[in-house]
Amino acid sequence: MYRCICVFIVVCVTSALGNASPGATFQRDDFQSGTLEGWAGGAAPTLVADGGPDGSGDAFLRIISDGTLGPGSHLATFNEEPAWTGDVGALGAVAVSLDMMSPLASPDLEMRLVLFAPTNPINPSNLNRRWTSTVAASVPGDGVWRRYVFSLAEADLTHVQGSDSYADSIADVVRVMFRHDSGPPSSSGVSIAATVGIDNVRFLAAPGDANQDGHVDGLDYLIWAEAFGDDPAMDPPGSPLNGDLNDDGAVNGLDYLLWAGQFNNGPLDVSAAPEPAAASLFLVGICLVVRVRRCRTAG
Repeated sequence: MYRCICVFIVVCVTSALGNASPGATFQRDDFQSGTLEGWAGGAAPTLVADGGPDGSGDAFLRIISDGTLGPGSHLATFNEEPAWTGDVGALGAVAVSLDMMSPLASPDLEMRLVLFAPTNPINPSNLNRRWTSTVAASVPGDGVWRRYVFSLAEADLTHVQGSDSYADSIADVVRVMFRHDSGPPSSSGVSIAATVGIDNVRFLAAPGDANQDGHVDGLDYLIWAEAFGDDPAMDPPGSPLNGDLNDDGAVNGLDYLLWAGQFNNGPLDVSAAPEPAAASLFLVGICLVVRVRRCRTAG
C-alpha cells in the first residue's frame, strides 16, 4: 500500500515538472572484483586483499613510488578506462571522492586530483591540457583511512598546462589521476619515496541527486520516498542511490530537507526554483509518506 501511494505521488510530481533526462552511470571502484579496475601508475600498483577502510576482507589498491628520477619516481595513480573518461561535465558530477591512507612508514603526502585532456582530439595520447586541484589534500603518514573529496568545479582547479578552456577540457577528459604534488600546483608533480592506499573511488553527484542524472527533481524524490524509514545498510548500492542522501546511515526527513533545499538546482538543471504547483505536491507527498509510515508501524 505504501509503495503504491509513493508511486502515485511522484507520478503527479513528475508530470508537473516535465520529463526528466536519462540518468548517467557513476563509477565506484572498490577493488572487490580482484582487479586493479584500470588504475595504473607509481612504481608497483598492487591489489591488497585485506585492510581497507572496512577492515577485514576489504580490498584496496596500494601505490608505491621510489623517489628516483625515472618511471615510478612520482606517487601517482591514473585511470583511462571509459568509465572515467569522456565528457565528465555531461555526467553532472561535481566532485571525485576516495578513501586514502598513508602507512606509518610513509611520509605525509599532499595529494591532488589531475584531469588530462588531449591537445588534439585526433591524437588523444598528447595529454598537454591539464587541470589540477588548487588546494592539495593532506594525507598524514599515520596509517589511518580518511575520506577525501576533490571538487571538479573550475573555481577549485588550476590550469597548469595547455591553453584550452575549462569547458573544452572537462568535456574531453582522457585521464583522471591522483598524485602527490607538494607546494604550488604543478603540471608534473613531485618526486617522492612513499606509499599510499586508495579505495572507494567514485564520481559524486550534486546533493539531492539520488539517481545521479545531473538533475534534482521528482525522480530523486521517488527514490527517497520508496526507502523512507528503511535501513540503508540493507538496501545497497549505497548513498545516494538508497535514499540516504546525506549519507548519515538513515533515510529520514533530513534527507528530504536536503533534497528540497537543492530542488531544481542540479548541475544540469536550468532553473533554481520549483513551480508553485510542483512544490505543493512535494509537501503533500512528505505528509502522506510520514502518515502512511506511521499507520503501517501502528498496524
